[in-house]
Amino acid sequence: MKTKNVNLKNIYATTNYTQTINMDIQFDIFNLFTNFINNNNECDYLHIFRLYNVDGTQLIEYEQEEIVYKEHFYYTHINEPINEKVYIIVENDYITIMLAEDY
Repeated sequence: MKTKNVNLKNIYATTNYTQTINMDIQFDIFNLFTNFINNNNECDYLHIFRLYNVDGTQLIEYEQEEIVYKEHFYYTHINEPINEKVYIIVENDYITIMLAEDY
């Protein structure tokens, strides 16, 4: 499902997400998300972020399915890279950020 005009006022994150993902990575994920929606007229309702520890560097793979988009971002400023999967779901006037296991 494609979405237009994403409202950034009602943003919710699960407790598991906020306790598992460090603030630097949370910032990087949200920055990638907001940059994408600010530079595109439409976006998918589901944004997928796969996090990988690649030899001490944090790799964030950002993907959408409905509007085909996939990019890789490497971050060297993350002290403890992790392996996780994060979803950002855009629905009506709400944005929910969660670990895939919370879905």
